[in-house]
Amino acid sequence: MAKRSKRQDDEIHEDILELETSKRELLFATRSDPVISAAEDVVAGGNVLFKGETGNGKTIRASALRYKENYQKMLSGTALEGITVKPVSIEIDMVPILAAMELTYEKNIEGGTSSKEAAMLAEFILKHGFASKEQFLEHEQRKLNMIEKLNGEINPFIVFIDDFDRVIEVGLSNAFMKFIENHEHYFSLNGETRWLNLQCVASSNSDAGRPVSGYLASRGIDLAIANRFQIYHISRANFTDILKSEYPVRYHKFIDKIVALVLEIKGEMEEGAFAGIGEITMRQIRHCVKLVAFLKKTELSAASRLLTGISSENEERLKADMLIEGYFGENNGAKNKHNDYSIF
Repeated sequence: MAKRSKRQDDEIHEDILELETSKRELLFATRSDPVISAAEDVVAGGNVLFKGETGNGKTIRASALRYKENYQKMLSGTALEGITVKPVSIEIDMVPILAAMELTYEKNIEGGTSSKEAAMLAEFILKHGFASKEQFLEHEQRKLNMIEKLNGEINPFIVFIDDFDRVIEVGLSNAFMKFIENHEHYFSLNGETRWLNLQCVASSNSDAGRPVSGYLASRGIDLAIANRFQIYHISRANFTDILKSEYPVRYHKFIDKIVALVLEIKGEMEEGAFAGIGEITMRQIRHCVKLVAFLKKTELSAASRLLTGISSENEERLKADMLIEGYFGENNGAKNKHNDYSIF
């Protein structure tokens, strides 16, 4: 068999899009990734909700939809290729909001005198909204014409909300919906009206109709709200493809093994074992790969980080060690010249 060249060994999986996010991290997505369909939904004027287990990449996908640099890549090869998309966006944190009115104003008290000022969402609408219904309708018609002719620049106005299901009051998320359902926005604090088509891009750990077990702050996604979104479930099944797209071929065998280990651990957790470690997410798996790729840790040492939350006094410690040893022990060729098998 011919020996592979270093260039071949370092070759990254083809057909992978590198997308920017708000944290300036790269999202590596294939053409079949839900974020591609979600980009089309945004252009068409829809609202998008990514849901699934923590660490699977919901937030990073929602974030990618805020960046103009991504749309040419995402829409390439689709029916919308040729349209220039430059979103105008704002991020709203629903967790600390106590009342629906706080979406539109903030109350300040100075020297015993109270006053009201426009909150972030109100400022966004006042700045970008149209002064009349006629101006708004003309803008929307121009947008439709550009999409039909596949020529021109459109500017979706996006409200980005991470953890949409984590709110203090159950009714708050319902109150928020009027901002993306109604195009006419009236502000009682100053008597001004603006017309704007707000779209929401959000993430949630919850399924529609119920909160997720273990997330005490989650209120769940009301079915009436869910009906206003195009919902995409982000599955853990794409762990392998994502990681292989990020790292050279020489690490792919390790990626196959560690993902297989994680799936077995998750299976044990579903049966009630290893409850003390909470969850294993993409963030933790990626960290293990980084330890091998950049710090030259042994595969066994890196994989052991997944279960370091189980104490030596715990009766499951032996089970955890045996499980990891089965995948990365010396008999499985995990040892390398850089390190011993110390967990730390």
